[in-house]
Amino acid sequence: MSAIKTIFTTALLLASGINAAVIPPRDSYPTTTISSTSTSSEGYPTTTTTSEGYPTTTSTSTSTSAPTPVPTYTPSESFRLTAETISGQDLTPSVEGREVGFTKINETEATLVLVPTADLTGSVFSTGTLNEATVNVAAFECPKVGTRQDAAGVIVRPGGTFTIPSAWPVDLQCGAATVGVKVLPEKTPGADESLQYQTGTWMACEGSRLGLTDAVVALGFRTETQRPLEGCVDVRLVPTYV
Repeated sequence: MSAIKTIFTTALLLASGINAAVIPPRDSYPTTTISSTSTSSEGYPTTTTTSEGYPTTTSTSTSTSAPTPVPTYTPSESFRLTAETISGQDLTPSVEGREVGFTKINETEATLVLVPTADLTGSVFSTGTLNEATVNVAAFECPKVGTRQDAAGVIVRPGGTFTIPSAWPVDLQCGAATVGVKVLPEKTPGADESLQYQTGTWMACEGSRLGLTDAVVALGFRTETQRPLEGCVDVRLVPTYV
């Protein structure tokens, strides 16, 4: 009965054009099925995963790059990320100028949030030497696995329908990262570089829109065909190197 109610609710939202998404419980986060394993030129294992098990909302246009293992690394670049609104819309209080930090879920996972710069809780991000298309957060202290100290990587979970994003927040996960999250030249005038993933856009969201509390502003993601969720605004994430 619960499943029928959820499907009926989602159908009503889509039919009415409301820009919202059904928020799944965090304990229903998807698992991936490993389909092949190869070895990189550096000698580290590289895992390719399928997208089965990702959010079950029907989607015919989005694809998912599943997390790949991230070994211990020596940072090649370190930077903070500052949010800039890009659509002329903002939240209250404003997210303009906030830095990307994180709030812990458990000892191996966290959710990325936007924090006031004055709080001094913004995180320092780094690109790893294994794969420059992977971004890690060295300040998140992952538990040791034997003598190995893993880094925490940024995890992006695209999904949803053709026009409505999924309600997954952008997370951190020890020993994994979504390949393709990287700092690239910004095409929009006025910003030299920004953190990017595929051709999508980051969203600053009221926490409740992504399954959290409104005490935080969470970071979400949408593809280029999707519009922002209600309670979310588009932002670019601009690096400041440290």
